[in-house]
Amino acid sequence: MPETLLSMTQKVAQQAGLSGNMTTVAVATGDAARIVQFVKEATTYIQNRWGDWRFLWGGLLDGVTSSSVNTIPVPVGHYRWDRDRLFFDNRTVCTVTWDEFQPYANMNEAGYPTQFVIMPDSTIRMFPPPDQEYAYSFSWYKESPELVADNDQPLIPDRFRYVIINRALWLYAMYDDSAELAAKAETEFNNWLTLLEGDQRAGGYATNQSSGNHVVISAE
Repeated sequence: MPETLLSMTQKVAQQAGLSGNMTTVAVATGDAARIVQFVKEATTYIQNRWGDWRFLWGGLLDGVTSSSVNTIPVPVGHYRWDRDRLFFDNRTVCTVTWDEFQPYANMNEAGYPTQFVIMPDSTIRMFPPPDQEYAYSFSWYKESPELVADNDQPLIPDRFRYVIINRALWLYAMYDDSAELAAKAETEFNNWLTLLEGDQRAGGYATNQSSGNHVVISAE
């Protein structure tokens, strides 16, 4: 069975030596409730660690422009655009952010769009506005959801979800001042994180963002 918020919490509680059988996160109290929160925090931390996790890919936003309408809306659940894979009229386009964009004379007169600006609200504005219909296909990444209910699952593939369990266990051990358990959980967390990054990041390479260390892993 896939690991859920409840099952991951149960595993952390078991490894932490808590007694009792937790049947739902909704009524957890004391240390059990604290572990539930640590599992949630671990999930959020890992899923937000990289914006280009494979499991965060939202797909392709396909559409056709309307004449003189220069805004491409963001899809539901959007986090950011995959700026290397934005295709307009069968060609790859380059984007700039709003603060990089330099307004110019007659930029609102319809024509063939040559500039694609990512606005502060993440919509993409085209300059000049399209003078006719053009097809586009924009790749994007989605926002990672928060775990709330017993059966909620992270976007992380199930085979790698021990990375969450060990991160949460490490957080609990640090809270509980259990140095030996903390060291063991931290080691296991880092091992699982390395595997996850090797499998779920573009090119199969893991990069330790926080420390600046670089670890090369073959995902083949």
